[in-house]
Amino acid sequence: MKIGNVIRALREQKGLTLEALAYEAGMSGGNISRIERGVIDPPIGTLLKLCAALQVPASELFLALEAAPDANTALRELPQHYGHQSQQLQLIFATMSPSQRKSALEILQTLQKQK
Repeated sequence: MKIGNVIRALREQKGLTLEALAYEAGMSGGNISRIERGVIDPPIGTLLKLCAALQVPASELFLALEAAPDANTALRELPQHYGHQSQQLQLIFATMSPSQRKSALEILQTLQKQK
């Protein structure tokens, strides 16, 4: 998973265009495009600007990068109305072992039945 894929997924999840993110981060749209495409690897200062503009903690960016080999798809598919909680849940789930995921899913299904 490339950092650019995670940045793009977060940007799209927030409904931001390249230009809007560039404006919020004080950067050029071209540089953000090159980051998203993996043409350039941004320095940490740039990543922190992007996190601030995306209104996500840097830790979430790095968790998504480490944990989710398909974070680009996973983050893009999160329902907007669940907001930050669904992001946290997805990131936690992505860091679990297969047996832990199975247990977590069983717990969630049990909770769902109790509605």
